[in-house]
Amino acid sequence: MTSVHLNEISAAYGRNRVLAGITLDIAAGEFVALLGPSGCGKTTLLRIIAGLMAPESGDLRFNDESVIGEAAERRRLAMVFQKPLLFPYHNVGDNVAFGLKMKGVARDDRTRRVREALALVQMEDFIQRNPRQLSGGQEQRIALARALVTEPRVLLLDEPFSALDEKLRAEMRSLVKSLQQRLGITTIFVTHDQNEAIVMADRIALLLNGGLEQFAPPRDFYLAPRTESAARFFGWKVWRGELVEESDGLRLKTSIGIFDVPDHAGRPGSVAFRPERLKIKSNKADSLVIEGRIERVTDLGTILRYRLAIDDGDAVDIDLPVDDQMFTGKAGDRLAVEIAISDLRFFD
Repeated sequence: MTSVHLNEISAAYGRNRVLAGITLDIAAGEFVALLGPSGCGKTTLLRIIAGLMAPESGDLRFNDESVIGEAAERRRLAMVFQKPLLFPYHNVGDNVAFGLKMKGVARDDRTRRVREALALVQMEDFIQRNPRQLSGGQEQRIALARALVTEPRVLLLDEPFSALDEKLRAEMRSLVKSLQQRLGITTIFVTHDQNEAIVMADRIALLLNGGLEQFAPPRDFYLAPRTESAARFFGWKVWRGELVEESDGLRLKTSIGIFDVPDHAGRPGSVAFRPERLKIKSNKADSLVIEGRIERVTDLGTILRYRLAIDDGDAVDIDLPVDDQMFTGKAGDRLAVEIAISDLRFFD
């Protein structure tokens, strides 16, 4: 198996800086998602790993061997793109066999490996089909088989499910993740979909504005975002405030309340919490009470979502379960909620 190490990778298109000093250590057999909004540099980083683009500076190693300057075809990688890019006048079997044929693999060996690859993606019965006879999801399965048949040491996926409907996307996510675990292949996956990254990746590299914001397991982004930007990207509500030094310690004054700053928080300029941690006011100790007016109520089946306009502040969504004891407020009503102090996170 192959590990991938990026050290201070930078890239630019003309004067436009796209990547600024990206450092990542991806373990052998790990599934890593490159996550971020459009234009953050994630596809550029994937192209550099693939050898389709040279970095402006930095080093890239597979295991302990630098591949900077090495041609793409010598890196033993396979890449699946947003569009399957199948040859329209070749059948499925010939499409999957193309890479092996270019490598000079003998016909009998090609035939065996093609059938094995198609079996992996559950498409062995489609070997004689023309690509024009396939659905979008079937085309992507064939593209995946074509990538796997070459036995690459690293698999690269560039938003391969973005053109599929949600049902097919869910099927392909499950298939790719199960194959990756079964084969133990190091996989790097580009996506702008948070849910996709969370479901599939062992770790997520969050890229924002060409920089690496955080590299961590999915759960960390919900429990311990490293920066205010990472918190905002993953749905934390963030309020900035004024830091005030008082005789008994630091306090952060915001539009939704005054927060005692714990010693470990340094000198923060903002405070954040996850909206789903808000609860109906119960006057518990060690909690902060927030009040506002309900703007709207949305019935989501098992939960009711209340849009609460906080007094002199922002608005947050509060999800409350539908049960016999459920809160039954309506638009225009006042609502008081609380958040446990332990659920707050402070940022510089």
